[in-house]
Amino acid sequence: MEDGVPIHILHVDDEESLLDITRIYLEQREQIRVTSSVSATDALKDIRTGRFDAIVSDYQMPDIDGIEFLRRIRAAGIDTPFLIFTGRGREEVVIEALNAGADFYVQKGGRPGSQFAELAHKIRRAVERRRAERSLKSSEENFRTIFETAPDLILSVDRSGTIVECNSRITDVLGYTRKEIIGKPIDAFVHTDSFPSTRETLSATLDRGSVRNLQCRMIRNGGGTRNVRINSSAIRNQDGEYYRSVCIIENVTRRKQAQKEVLAEKERLKVTLRSIGDGVIVTDTDGRIVLINRVAEELTGWSEEAASGRPLSEVFVIINEETRAPCENPVEKVLESGKIIGLANHTALIARDGTERLIADSGAPVRDGGGEIIGVVLVFRDVTEERRRDEEIRRYEREYRQLADHLPHIVYKADTDGNIIFMNQSGLAAFEVTEEAILNQPFMPNIHPDDLPAGLRVFDDLLTTGTPITNFECRFVARRGTGRVFPVITNVTAIRDSEGRITGTQGIALDISEKKKIEDTLREREEKLRFLLNQLPVTLWTTDTDLIFTSSLGAALASLSLAPNQVVGMPLQEFYRDYPGAHTALACHHQALSGDMVRFETEFADTSFSVQIAPLRDTAGTIIGTLGIASDITPLKEAEAELREAKERLQFALEGADVGVWDWNLASGSVALNRRAMEILNLVEEGTDGGTANGGYTLPSATLPPINDALQRHLEGRGAVYEQDHRISGKEGQRRWISQVGKVIATGPGGEPLRMTGIVRDVTQQRQYQEMLAEANRKLNLLAGITRHDILNQITILSAYLELLEESYGSDPGISQSLESIRHASKTIQAQISFTRDYGNIGVEVPEWQPVQTLIHRAAVQAELSGIALEIGTGDLRIFADPLLEKVFFSLIDNAIRHGSRVTRIRVSFRQDGDTGLLTFEDDGEGVPASIKEKIFRRGFGKNTGYGLFLAQEILHLNDCVIREAGVEGAGARFEIVVPKGRYCTSTECT
Repeated sequence: MEDGVPIHILHVDDEESLLDITRIYLEQREQIRVTSSVSATDALKDIRTGRFDAIVSDYQMPDIDGIEFLRRIRAAGIDTPFLIFTGRGREEVVIEALNAGADFYVQKGGRPGSQFAELAHKIRRAVERRRAERSLKSSEENFRTIFETAPDLILSVDRSGTIVECNSRITDVLGYTRKEIIGKPIDAFVHTDSFPSTRETLSATLDRGSVRNLQCRMIRNGGGTRNVRINSSAIRNQDGEYYRSVCIIENVTRRKQAQKEVLAEKERLKVTLRSIGDGVIVTDTDGRIVLINRVAEELTGWSEEAASGRPLSEVFVIINEETRAPCENPVEKVLESGKIIGLANHTALIARDGTERLIADSGAPVRDGGGEIIGVVLVFRDVTEERRRDEEIRRYEREYRQLADHLPHIVYKADTDGNIIFMNQSGLAAFEVTEEAILNQPFMPNIHPDDLPAGLRVFDDLLTTGTPITNFECRFVARRGTGRVFPVITNVTAIRDSEGRITGTQGIALDISEKKKIEDTLREREEKLRFLLNQLPVTLWTTDTDLIFTSSLGAALASLSLAPNQVVGMPLQEFYRDYPGAHTALACHHQALSGDMVRFETEFADTSFSVQIAPLRDTAGTIIGTLGIASDITPLKEAEAELREAKERLQFALEGADVGVWDWNLASGSVALNRRAMEILNLVEEGTDGGTANGGYTLPSATLPPINDALQRHLEGRGAVYEQDHRISGKEGQRRWISQVGKVIATGPGGEPLRMTGIVRDVTQQRQYQEMLAEANRKLNLLAGITRHDILNQITILSAYLELLEESYGSDPGISQSLESIRHASKTIQAQISFTRDYGNIGVEVPEWQPVQTLIHRAAVQAELSGIALEIGTGDLRIFADPLLEKVFFSLIDNAIRHGSRVTRIRVSFRQDGDTGLLTFEDDGEGVPASIKEKIFRRGFGKNTGYGLFLAQEILHLNDCVIREAGVEGAGARFEIVVPKGRYCTSTECT
């Protein structure tokens, strides 16, 4: 080209032979350097890495055609000239290419020489035009920069004297904005005393071409004037005619003022030197001091009077702080070089008193109006503290760098091929690699395989469009793809060279493993909350401030035939439109929006609900809606109804049973009683009114009787219930029997009793009946005893006569047999008399806690074991029973001795079987045949009297116990006594 700058183009065509011939023609004949590419995809990569003056492309190519290729280049912001070089000659292709931004369209075909000459010609035209456009743009930008940054005010005025443009200095010089001055005549801003000459001179500019050094005054916004000097030049149009003038207006107000101040400034200079914050020493050309300011006096220890006229080296003593060697005289260096010089580092000043200070200084020549050196000025300052601060700053910088290297962020750079060219220490630690192992290596192996396609896609997009990637989430893999996996969020931007071309990428990634864990935890908690809500018989909902549903959850939705979140988006008023309690529900929601929490009960769809409405707030505490929760209390309501009915039935039963009820609060000491209890205890008269609205009474603790032993044992946990009968005196002095039964029903954390309830009955009449019955029994027992005694006496007499008869007639077989029958009948009568005595004693005595082991021992002594071993494994067992319990144990031991045949061991044991106790008697004899197991407890069955086991069963039955035989024939008999709960205990538990 004419300017000598070579042209380098990119030629794209899927025909390699055409690429070769085009390159040969253009390089050899036209001196145009060519880079060839066989596809648009490869060409896009070449454009990112190379610099081309023009791009020549075929239209029809297999992967991306020429028009699409052009669109992608322009979308990436690349304005390189683009030429379509193709055999397709359709008009619509030409139009499409030019509309897409092509510079020229060249059709293949014809003579090669002419074809390539035309191509070269249009390449040069396109390149020259683009270079000219860029040059023009650059010139315009340079002009605009100069125009806006010029130190003087610049105005552009047309032939009519109207201002058409101005720079930003208008505000500084005259105080106007551009809007206030553009479009107005320049005369409006010229002072009247300067108006005629100024107008004529500026008008002459368009005739003469320029005006220089026009002095005038211009009016400032808000009042006042400015002295200015105007230089004006005319601008020609395309026809060569002057049509506009550019005025450079210099504000000389300050210059004139400066001239007035020059003399005063000279005087002030001396004062300034003395008052300046640094030390100042001025010497003549002989190096003698002519001036020293106050700071220099303090630093050197010399006053101005003492220092004046002395050689500088005598007052200004400087050494190297490290070597302690004297430093070169700065005045001599300045006089020798004629230049400004600075002291070397580590310079120390030794004051007159020996004080040493680190200083920094400079020396400069002092020249007269003719430029001759007439002295030297030294300016220096104490940098001791500054040096200390610098050291402190350097220390902070080192600590900051160490801290930065440990920040939990991965910072990296990569070239356009995706190879890593930089990574910080945090990144190396996160990827668990060294710099040597990762630099110049592809970045892609550090991305999880599942995230790699997305990573490549955004990387290619970034290189193509240059658009930054923000908040891209993916997973990195340590150790070049073989180590731990960790999630990150990364931002990546393009790196560009000075000409705006993309040369690589840079990114910063933050490890969000903890964030992911928190999100997973929150998700898990939300799922748990949703699960709980779906299990509990409640429904929970939220609304916005317009009372429109935003959520609805909970298992109770099913009772309303609703699915979770089915009503989201529905106004609350529409949901309640057919509901009788709609007004109350809406009012409560509105009250919640005002900040109140509201509770109420309601019926909805044949279901009872307890509802609570509360304000829903954001993290700042602002109300953003309402939160409601409704619990299905239908079962509770039904239970309350059943409880009321049960209470009524209980009250009816208590009244019918003539029973008083009391409830003792041990914490407060007071006792609540119903009216019947008050009447039984003689606290109110029968038939009188009184008590609370529900007929109850409360007695304070001060009026209660003292706690007796039986009650104390129960309160201490030594009895399942409290039972006691006692006598009280009536209002008229009569004695009455009272029976009380109570139980502790509430205890504290340490087991201490808190509440006890019980019943009280008037058993006076029952006691009277019992006493009468006991008296009748006593008389009957007395009569039966006398009768048994008389009958047994007669049997004794009968037995004596039988013995006499046997002695006299026993040798006669017939008589002997008759006597044996009489003897058997006598023994039967005697056994029956004994049975009536034992059976008559059943239930006569009051039950009490019987020590089982002691009773077994006593029964064994009566039974005369005669060599049979007895094993007792009952421990401290006690059974609440009739005193005849010992008779039961005797019958079982006696039965084993009499019917076991070969018994050598009897074993007694006890164990709990659920709530009941099981007392077992077993032996190692022949056992009981299965055919008679049910018969052995019948009266009269057996080889002896037939009353033993029958009597044992009757005694146990009277005490709510059951006996059964559970042995195996041939392996021994096994009798099991089932004792109900509350009838057995150990000695430490019994009361």
